[in-house]
Amino acid sequence: MPEHLADGAPYLWIDLDHRDPLTLASVRALLQLGGIHEKAGRPKRALEVMEQALVLDPINEAAAAAVIRLLTGLGRRDEARLRAQHLNAHLASLDLEPTPETQAVLGQLRTRRRS
Repeated sequence: MPEHLADGAPYLWIDLDHRDPLTLASVRALLQLGGIHEKAGRPKRALEVMEQALVLDPINEAAAAAVIRLLTGLGRRDEARLRAQHLNAHLASLDLEPTPETQAVLGQLRTRRRS
């Protein structure tokens, strides 16, 4: 499991100057790597990478939507639905709507459920 830079250190400058930018860069890199694995036909590996992104940034909507899409594609619909419920609840708690990309993923999950 990834560790955060200076995890637990009580210094705000570490968060603002180092930890936050490094975490964001790591999440972006993991999202790109997951996309590469997905395009190369390795959905299980893509899922592992996207899960790593969520460990670093548990509220990242793009990573959460990718995990839902990958779980659905792997036939793990119950897990995908649970993740979708958590994502919707989180967004609602922030009074936000899902992005159009996330709405498309959630729509596919609902469509496959009816099939």
